[in-house]
Amino acid sequence: MLVAGHLDQVCVQEGSPATAGDLYEALRSGRSAMVTVVDEWLESYKQDKEAGLLELMNFVVQCCGCKGFVTKEMFDSMENVEIISRLTKDFNEDCSGYPLSSTGPQWRRFRTCLCEFLQLLVRRCQNSLLYDDYLFSSLLALLTGLSDSQVRAFRHTSTLMAMKLMTALVEVAMDVSTQVETTQRRYKAEMCKEVELRAQERLEKLHTSYTQPIFDLQDQQEELQSMMNTVFKGIFVHRYRDLVPEIRVICMEEIGVWLQKNPSVFLNDGYLKYLGWTLHDKQGVVRQQCVRSLKALYREKDFAGRLELFTSRFKERMLSMIQDKVNDVAQEFHEHAMYLVDSLWDCAGKELRDWETMTSMLLQEKGQNWGLKDEEEGALIEVMICAVRQAAESHPPVSRAPAKRVLRVKDQKAQEQQRNRLTNHFIIVLPQLMAKYSADAEKVTSLLKAPLHFNLETYSSNSRLEKYLDLLLVQLCGIVEKHQDDEVLRACALVACALCAERYSFSARAEMSISQLLDRLVDQFTSGLTDVLQVKLSHRLLCPFSKAFLLLCDLLLVYSSSLVQGNTALQTLACPPSVSLRAEMSSFLLDYVFTEPENDPQDDDEEGEFAKIAVLQRCRNQLAGYCKLVIYGVLDLSAASDVFKHYSKFYKDYGDIMKETLSKSKIVSPILSAKTVCLSLQQLYSQLPWEQGEERVRFSQEFREMRELARHLAMTFGVNLHQSVRLALFPMARDGIQFAFQGAKDADKIPHNLLFLETLSEFSFKLLHQDRSVPRKKDSQWLESSSIASLATPPLTSTTLKGALPQTSVPRVDRAGSLAASDEEGASEPESLKDFMERCALIFSLHLSELFSSVNILDGMYCKIFSVNIYRIVFYDPANS
Repeated sequence: MLVAGHLDQVCVQEGSPATAGDLYEALRSGRSAMVTVVDEWLESYKQDKEAGLLELMNFVVQCCGCKGFVTKEMFDSMENVEIISRLTKDFNEDCSGYPLSSTGPQWRRFRTCLCEFLQLLVRRCQNSLLYDDYLFSSLLALLTGLSDSQVRAFRHTSTLMAMKLMTALVEVAMDVSTQVETTQRRYKAEMCKEVELRAQERLEKLHTSYTQPIFDLQDQQEELQSMMNTVFKGIFVHRYRDLVPEIRVICMEEIGVWLQKNPSVFLNDGYLKYLGWTLHDKQGVVRQQCVRSLKALYREKDFAGRLELFTSRFKERMLSMIQDKVNDVAQEFHEHAMYLVDSLWDCAGKELRDWETMTSMLLQEKGQNWGLKDEEEGALIEVMICAVRQAAESHPPVSRAPAKRVLRVKDQKAQEQQRNRLTNHFIIVLPQLMAKYSADAEKVTSLLKAPLHFNLETYSSNSRLEKYLDLLLVQLCGIVEKHQDDEVLRACALVACALCAERYSFSARAEMSISQLLDRLVDQFTSGLTDVLQVKLSHRLLCPFSKAFLLLCDLLLVYSSSLVQGNTALQTLACPPSVSLRAEMSSFLLDYVFTEPENDPQDDDEEGEFAKIAVLQRCRNQLAGYCKLVIYGVLDLSAASDVFKHYSKFYKDYGDIMKETLSKSKIVSPILSAKTVCLSLQQLYSQLPWEQGEERVRFSQEFREMRELARHLAMTFGVNLHQSVRLALFPMARDGIQFAFQGAKDADKIPHNLLFLETLSEFSFKLLHQDRSVPRKKDSQWLESSSIASLATPPLTSTTLKGALPQTSVPRVDRAGSLAASDEEGASEPESLKDFMERCALIFSLHLSELFSSVNILDGMYCKIFSVNIYRIVFYDPANS
């Protein structure tokens, strides 16, 4: 049995799960009647209890969104804890995908059907299976184990199912209590009759029918009370303070139902205290559910006496919740002024259109005992502007009406009259209101909406009103110069666009005012910028260098060469970065991004951790801004070398950014991306401490880190050695080899950069064996007598250092950097001697670079021979031979 957490045996086929798909699909589709679904499952359960229970268990697991299932072997040999542990391993940790957390009408219907299924299951079993000490005790044991799981889907689903089962059990317990009371009352009523009036046969029959049923009902009460205690103490007490707010809401919702349905058992301080404690919950949705549950209790007058102790204990908290302020609610209330005006428009439209009274109240000077308060002025302005919109448009706000209705001719005339009336009034008054409230961003933003509803032709039709247009423009320009708030400036821009429309005769006057405003703003900006740039800050922390770098990246991106796009008028706006600026930006990354954090003991506390996270996020933003410039072509792709050379060392902090940059650079140009990788390695190679000697450098930590970086960068080219990867690696290898023999003037002296071939060898595994071979041409007769012909021998190894290259015919790399056709593909044109020798040097050096990782030949005599020959091949020029 499942009692004490052990599963009994089930007679199903070995290794196969009990299918719960029918139950789950019936609930998910919602097309089947739940009564029919419950009855069909109960019928199958009565035929085979073990198989039916296993099917119900798998149904619970499937409702949790788990792909696993409980097999017959697991059912036989494992306890609940072990089964849940196995299911947790098989569970997909994408908690956003389980049914209860999914959105959409289908999943909302699934939740409703699941709750109905559980309640009907209890109802159908209330006279028999509910007390068989097997089905529900086993089900509750499984739900208790799932509710304690670390997987959110298990906890959420099992808690909902357990709480709904508890609610159904409470209802059944109420019915059983009613039956007990009814039977006892009938028996006592018969016993209270006089002896002469007693019906002896009826009394004996009642006594016979009472004793056994009353005992059965009392046993049922004890069994129900035991199951309810299991749910409450095993699940509710732990989950009402769960980390997930949705689970806490379920607990508070259901305990409110229990308190209301069975007050004789639950309406006491032992259960009410959970509602009181949760009134302090951090999540508003949980507190709201507590208030709803308490509201239903306080609505019942019969509960007043039982709630007295609870009320006195949590009165202060309930009163303090009145003052709770939720910003979203406050904002929603602020935006509902238009709906208030629309609701009052039919019954109080005359008052709402009394523009003279409203504006006179706003223009009235404040006194000690008269005048509007600041918040009252804001509310009046908001209502007035909403009334202006309603009068000018004659349409309700959004979602108040299904669609904009077509106005009749009579209604259109009335609307036009109202619009002209408010225009004639506000044209004169609005400049005064704007002058009074110009310093208040919220009030002036509302006032600036009024001109958008004016009949602006009025300015042209009446010459006496032109001066008010000038006053409006003066106030508009003054507000732009005074405020920095985005909402205020956006409102000013909308008014300016409306006044400058070409269909109005006064648009030229408005455009002149706006143009003068722009000139003043440019002059103020230039003057202020000059003053700022001339100030020399004594401490670098006083300078917002981080914000300046981000702004610089954005400006370079906005004013890049791509801005022109063939439009010559925009040519002067393009601002490509200069060489010195590129160098400064590269130095900035080295100084402020790619730096090791200082270990400060004070940073170990919580504030120090938050500070570190903030600094890291700032550095990530700076690096991302620089990488954007590279990807979008503002900086040359070679500028990414300043990023790639820190790929390994700072992978933990910036690995995702550098990896994405490397990936995007390959899309822009695979060859240039590979060359940039080689350039970053060359820069690191040049920074090695060569004053210590080549031998010490080769075994130094810096050299090992450089080789590790090369290995990591080589892995970014992927594992598929397709043609595009090899095509990019050939120019990279050529650049690396040329760098290795750079400055080799003396043929008898080892080149200074020859050790770079060891680093280059980390990329050699990306080239196939055929890529490292020299093709033979049938018509290249001069090759047989050339000293280079000895290179066309089996591959170079540590034991055949005097050998040469294989004879396999493979694709070759031409001058354009593409693979040329091989001998077998029909190529017959002989290549030039210089091309052939450069290719021989490339292939020969790739073999040599592989040997450096396993054979120490730097001090051997073969090294001199190889370096001299390769040097002569790479830099061979027939004109100077």
